[in-house]
Amino acid sequence: MKVCCNKQVYKINSVRVLKYIAVQLKNNAVKNIMGPTIILDKSSLQSLSQDEIHFLHKYYLVNIPPILIMEVLADLKKESSDQRNSQQIVAQLSKKLLNNDSALNVYYGDLIINELLGKPVNMSGRTIIQEGEFYKEGDKKGMTFEMSPEEKAMNNWKQEKFTEAEKELATRWRFYSESLSPDKFKKENKEFTAFLQNYKTLEELDTLINNIILNEKLQSILLVNIINEFRISPELATQIFFLWESRNKPLLVNSYPYSVYCMHTLLLYYYGTLKSLFGRATDKLDLEYTYYLPFTDIFSSDDKFIKRLIPFVKDEEKSFVTGKELKADFTQIVSEWKVLSVEDKIKWHKKNGNEPFEITPLTVILRKKHWPNWSPGFSHQTKVPPLTVDELNAKRGIRIKGNPTAKDIEDFEKGDIDFLEIVGEISINDPCPCGSGVPYKECHYKKGTA
Repeated sequence: MKVCCNKQVYKINSVRVLKYIAVQLKNNAVKNIMGPTIILDKSSLQSLSQDEIHFLHKYYLVNIPPILIMEVLADLKKESSDQRNSQQIVAQLSKKLLNNDSALNVYYGDLIINELLGKPVNMSGRTIIQEGEFYKEGDKKGMTFEMSPEEKAMNNWKQEKFTEAEKELATRWRFYSESLSPDKFKKENKEFTAFLQNYKTLEELDTLINNIILNEKLQSILLVNIINEFRISPELATQIFFLWESRNKPLLVNSYPYSVYCMHTLLLYYYGTLKSLFGRATDKLDLEYTYYLPFTDIFSSDDKFIKRLIPFVKDEEKSFVTGKELKADFTQIVSEWKVLSVEDKIKWHKKNGNEPFEITPLTVILRKKHWPNWSPGFSHQTKVPPLTVDELNAKRGIRIKGNPTAKDIEDFEKGDIDFLEIVGEISINDPCPCGSGVPYKECHYKKGTA
């Protein structure tokens, strides 16, 4: 066998059943434009320069886990060693993070709750996003996605605009991790501890945890611990147990694989920490990144704890790369790119599109692995530039808003959709959405752009 907001801050204990979908692209040509999905933790994100970030978004579809947003915001209360003030640091990180080729993943705690209430979680490497508004246009169907509150907040952060609530949150958010104690868990869960005694390595611990997961007699205890550790309200817990019992109490890993995956990872953290198997003290916040591994092709981190844990929570199909490896992959191409004039950059982009090169060997290897139908030179297509409001309205037909059927959602997740609109905000100083890497004001900027 192989969670950034904290619930206390966002008060999601009384969460409703979410509508969410797994992002899938329609055909190989479009896939080639976007690239495989990647998650970076804060250590990897910080290591990349703004030019390197351009090529990250050019070659990959970036999945933003909520924990990364919280770690970025927390820098408001962090002292800087290079004399930049904290608001400038958060603004710079937000500019690196928010891009047309990025998507905010649904919070892991919401996914656990929804899975336990009967809504399956797609764990095939696709970003899980909240469902947009469904429309029909004649015999065509599609969705429109508005900006999430988190994305709107990050847009403000890019301009060094912060609310008093966000400043307070940056101060308090780590209290969540400090309240979680492996020693406390061990004392309160004697049934688990009885099975997790004789281990000296993470490999031995992993085997013992898998034995618990497959033990029919421990399923109710396992479910209780999932409910407690992921802070699910008593009202929802009652519904969850009723549903599980009505299904004749199946093995949880068969009915709720994502919830069990997260609990498996948490048990590795708790009992591995108790015997210092990770080599250093860490907090549970580092662990939260691994809860999003089922929703990406590639994960990148330079954190020593993550490197130690990753072999036990990563499927063979997925790739792990260090931040240093990712940065090195972009070094040569950035050295050639940064000396070009604005005009030459636009020409270079029109010629090459979003095609990786031999001078980015890691990216080529990863694309071949995660997009098997792709080969170098397969496509030099570029992304569609943004439309003005008038151009967008002229392009649209008569649309009828409605509720998608289960078949509509299934079709969407397979990529069988006729139109997809993502509403966003862009500054004239931001990189142009066409992917050229040139500031928007010097590329496709038009007044009234949607």
